[in-house]
Amino acid sequence: MTADDSQENGGGAVTPTPTPINGGQDDSQEVLRHQTDAQIKAIESEIRENQPLTSIPLPVVHLVDLYAEGGAFQRGAQYLAEKYTTMRKVRGDGNCYYRAFLYSVCEKVLRGVLTGDDGAKKELERLTTLAKGSMNKVEAQGY
Repeated sequence: MTADDSQENGGGAVTPTPTPINGGQDDSQEVLRHQTDAQIKAIESEIRENQPLTSIPLPVVHLVDLYAEGGAFQRGAQYLAEKYTTMRKVRGDGNCYYRAFLYSVCEKVLRGVLTGDDGAKKELERLTTLAKGSMNKVEAQGY
């Protein structure tokens, strides 16, 4: 602390003026954090507005075309095209794996129900019961 860093109070005593920690950088860091958070929210909002959660079913051969340059991705796409006829694009937002998995399960079960598959009907009943009881399980874990 220097003389410039102090104030004189009425009785001639000198009272130090606190110097901001990090030379005031904490405030600028906080402003940057808020700006960054706002920018992230704006980007997420734009993605939600412009990218659907899932696409309509697309031919898997689109993957082969997408990775036409070769390499491991193209081999993988060709393998998938041999095993499956359609796919869905899923928005990559951190929940994409769960969304893709559950979409696949629901499509398979419902397709089975529509074709009269008794196993699919039982699976639909099981999943429905599981879903109805899931909120209690989630709340029991503190969520």
